[in-house]
Amino acid sequence: MIASATCRAFVVDLASSGAHSRIPRSTFFIGIGTPIRPVEHTRTWFGFNESAFAVSRAIVSASRIPCAPVAAFGPVIDRLAANNIDLTKMPVEVAPIAHYHMGGIAVDQRMATRVPGLFAAGEAAGGANGANRLSGNAIPEALVFGEQAGHAAARYAAGRCLPDWPSRAGAAATDQIRSLTEGRKGDIAVVELLEGMREVMWRDVGPFRTAAGLARAIARFEEMRQVLPQVAVPAGQQFNAALADWFELRGSLVAAEAVAHAAAARTESRGAHQRDDFPDADPSWARSQRFAMTSDGGLMMDTLR
Repeated sequence: MIASATCRAFVVDLASSGAHSRIPRSTFFIGIGTPIRPVEHTRTWFGFNESAFAVSRAIVSASRIPCAPVAAFGPVIDRLAANNIDLTKMPVEVAPIAHYHMGGIAVDQRMATRVPGLFAAGEAAGGANGANRLSGNAIPEALVFGEQAGHAAARYAAGRCLPDWPSRAGAAATDQIRSLTEGRKGDIAVVELLEGMREVMWRDVGPFRTAAGLARAIARFEEMRQVLPQVAVPAGQQFNAALADWFELRGSLVAAEAVAHAAAARTESRGAHQRDDFPDADPSWARSQRFAMTSDGGLMMDTLR
């Protein structure tokens, strides 16, 4: 049993939990709101409740800690109790989730993007956290940088007149939405592609990556983009979940391709990006990657020092 002096730790037993093969048979302990610290040496960093969490599943138990601080988990404890689960008496199997995207829209110090009048902040913007981040800072980040973006947007808008928009401005987008609401027959359900994309991301673009897996993912995403026009969409404007899923899939494929291409190009391991075929950090890769969309919908990447 391992516990800190203030009992701010839970025991995670990886002995038979299906963990990644590189993790030794061992016990880890989790400080609440802090990274997992390995008892035995391992190469990579482990983050609790982060996309960087490096095990397929683990067993969490507080049964051997005399003063386990279950209250620190807040309403989660109440939901567990409603299902007759008591962390102080029984182990619970846990697994990693996609929790925070460490990347996003490129902005300057004013939170301005390359699109005039468009500002971004919080989890939508990239650059604040680098290759990793401390847990629990999402809301402060949104508040601090959101205020900066708001002030900058207000200054930008002050004294500007509304542009004289052409009558057909945005017609291509509205026509596409109108066409989709009329329904479209197809042999592929949008939910199938969404689930397939998520499965590819989990299998080939997950915590541990390889060149072969990333290449396989990129090829599959390209195939999915090609069949988007063949996806079935039922008719209807209101409460049309399939229509919303279609637009989610279109945007998600762009993001998924950008992540996969960036991971394939970064031939090193850094922060939450871990390459089995390039296990060490490379000082020459201490820089950011940026993508732009071309006129034909492709992606163009460059690096920033």
